[in-house]
Amino acid sequence: MTNVLSISRLEDCRVYELPEFADTRGVLTPIESNCHLPFDFSRVFYVYRLAAGASRGKHAQKQGKQFIICLVGGVDVELDDGLFKRTVRLDRPTMGLYVPQMIWTTQGNFTSDCVYLVLASGSYDKRDYVRNYEDFLRLVSAQSG
Repeated sequence: MTNVLSISRLEDCRVYELPEFADTRGVLTPIESNCHLPFDFSRVFYVYRLAAGASRGKHAQKQGKQFIICLVGGVDVELDDGLFKRTVRLDRPTMGLYVPQMIWTTQGNFTSDCVYLVLASGSYDKRDYVRNYEDFLRLVSAQSG
C-alpha cells in the first residue's frame, strides 16, 4: 500500500443508473466491472437486518473504491470529503453510488427491510481504513495543503 494518498472530492462521487431488462419472467440488472462501474471490483458484501436507529460505515478508505446499491428498501449515504458533505438516498435497485478513495461515508436512516450491497475494489485490508474522523481530516488537510 502506497503512502501517497489521492484525495477525492464530493464531485468525484457519482450516482449511476444501472440497466434493467424486464420481460414477463421478471427483471434482470447486470453489473460489470469497467462497464457499469468505473473500476474493477474484487469483493462483494451485503448488509441487512439493520437495527432501528443504527448507522454503518463511519470510515474512509485510503485506496479502496466502493459502489453501493440498495437492493431492497432505502438507505441514506452521507458523503464527506473533509470540506463539504452531501447525502444521497439510495432506494432503487438500479441506482448505484460510486464512492472513490478518501471519502468519509456513513450509512443510516435505513428502512426496516433495507438490504444494501457493496462492490469493493479490493480485498479487505484493515490498513486501508481510516476509522477516526479527526485522523481523516488531518490526512485530507496534509494532502491538500
